Amino acid sequence: MLPKKFYWKHYLLLFYLLSLQGTANARSLTTITWQDNSDNEEGFFVERTLSKDCSDAWEVIAYTGINQTLVTDVYMSGACYRAAAYNQIGTSAYSNIARVVRLR
Repeated sequence: MLPKKFYWKHYLLLFYLLSLQGTANARSLTTITWQDNSDNEEGFFVERTLSKDCSDAWEVIAYTGINQTLVTDVYMSGACYRAAAYNQIGTSAYSNIARVVRLR
């Protein structure tokens, strides 16, 4: 389970995601990638929502290890994704939100 609080005075999590991206392929898979700008994460987690405005009902769909910046998900048309880093002290801010829409 991820820590719920982040304490700046005890620990600085140097992390930000510049460009979370999602792409869908013909086999109904979505690949989510991001840039790792942190040097002290224990891993990342990726969340997905199917809400139309990408504002609520976020759920964690994957955890990665240190320096891993790719997650594959079963494609869901209109899904929105975001990611964050974590360590034993807390979690980072979320990345930008990427919406993946299948073009026909």
